[in-house]
Amino acid sequence: MQYNNKKNTFFAERICSSVLKFSGLLFVICCFCPFLLLAKAAGDPGEGGGGSSLGANALSFGGENSFIARSSNGNIVLITGQSAFHINLSILKCKNGFDISTDLDYNSLNIDKKILALNEKTFVGWVGVGWYLGYSAIKVVHNGTTDTTGDKWYYQYSNGSISEIVNINGTFQIKNSPHWRVVPHFNQPTPQDYLIIDGWTVTKLDGSVFRYGDFGGTQNASRILKCAGNVIGTYLTGTTRNFCYQWDLLDATDITGSKISFIYQQITRTANGQSYTGESYVQKIITDIADTILFDVNAKNTAEGYSIDPPADIYNFAETKYLKAIRIKDFVGRTMDTLKFSYDNFYSGLKGKEKRLLTGITSALGSGILDHIFEYDRQLYTGYLKKV
Repeated sequence: MQYNNKKNTFFAERICSSVLKFSGLLFVICCFCPFLLLAKAAGDPGEGGGGSSLGANALSFGGENSFIARSSNGNIVLITGQSAFHINLSILKCKNGFDISTDLDYNSLNIDKKILALNEKTFVGWVGVGWYLGYSAIKVVHNGTTDTTGDKWYYQYSNGSISEIVNINGTFQIKNSPHWRVVPHFNQPTPQDYLIIDGWTVTKLDGSVFRYGDFGGTQNASRILKCAGNVIGTYLTGTTRNFCYQWDLLDATDITGSKISFIYQQITRTANGQSYTGESYVQKIITDIADTILFDVNAKNTAEGYSIDPPADIYNFAETKYLKAIRIKDFVGRTMDTLKFSYDNFYSGLKGKEKRLLTGITSALGSGILDHIFEYDRQLYTGYLKKV
């Protein structure tokens, strides 16, 4: 697939010319294309609700038993020139047709601004600028208190898009997936403390149940801050306890009882003596027949950090690791494939500015058919994906 992108145009001149040549239906399609793509990204991406697929970056029902890349596809929003690219890296089969998929998603939105920004002003994840690899999660904006009255919750789909979770007379609902059943699970506090949400359960239209947060387990699916009484922060007095600010996907179970579990690697930091989860990465995925997907990370370069070290009394959520490889193993521990990720860097060595770019994915199977090579527009440091 070939892109020719300068300043995020993606053939914008040709597209605009084509639009002017046509009328009627084509004009309507061109006008509505961005909205259709946004609706797909926000409304029902990733682990879609009901039907036969749970889709991108996470889980799906049906499909073949495969340990290799399945597909890739790209889209260009005709009006804005914004590009999106999706790569399915692997499919792992479980019992009763319950499958797990690992995928990459690229989006060119604001890439030029991210490349130019200081690292503390933008976010570069573990697979480089513009790319996302992850699984669904639930996040909260807590406004500094444990009182849930003023909280706002958000469901992050497996492709990285976000939808607000609203509380309608005690019933929780994901705005862009209103037919899913969403239930928060509260802890049992002492009389002087407020209720705190320890986890969430999301039931989709096909009956599959997704749990978020640790639920008392040890899989590191809860990201925590410290709180005391009704106060969340780094300056606390009295007895402290944990407050969860993000609930990662713990496990998923289909209607037959087939189950997939997730384990995370967390990095704990301290701010003014209060410990908190600074960053977290999916480390291992286990199927109900003991097949596994393992994620190997390595430390980013020092220059990929902040330009100025943050004060010791504030939170620091910078990701300091990058994804080095994905290893896929069967139930007896045999390696079925290893996908190795290669990178290049913009502003190499310049503290607070260096950015990592994903340049390739190679399969240990060695045929070359499953490999992906990525090229970027390096003129004026725009950093847009140019060629796949």
